[in-house]
Amino acid sequence: MSYQTILDSLRPTLHPLWTQSLGVFSTQWRAGDWAIYRKSKRSTHPGRRAVEVKANRKGETYAYVVDKFWVVDEVLDDGTIVLRTARGKLHSISPDDRNLVRPSLWSRLRWTERFSAVQMNSPNPVSAG
Repeated sequence: MSYQTILDSLRPTLHPLWTQSLGVFSTQWRAGDWAIYRKSKRSTHPGRRAVEVKANRKGETYAYVVDKFWVVDEVLDDGTIVLRTARGKLHSISPDDRNLVRPSLWSRLRWTERFSAVQMNSPNPVSAG
């Protein structure tokens, strides 16, 4: 049996691993994929998850970024990705949005509970991860 034959027989088993668990090896988004969206915010009191906190000019408010843990609900025909939040809201995002990233293996392990919470609140739970 050749190496290619063995690889072809394992491909159905490995495909979910490459596209969902590691994420970085797949360029296509699919329903159930986990995504991190880096959302820019402004307020007088940044939360504990705020990163890149910068005071605005007059010092009354702060600009910062918060990582949002969302799950792909569907991919539209034009390539737009519909993402579901933990509270069930839907956001349509372009796949080339620089704030949209696939979670690394470390992020997936660290934030499994956050992604699982989004999937549990989904009306059509898709198994990913």
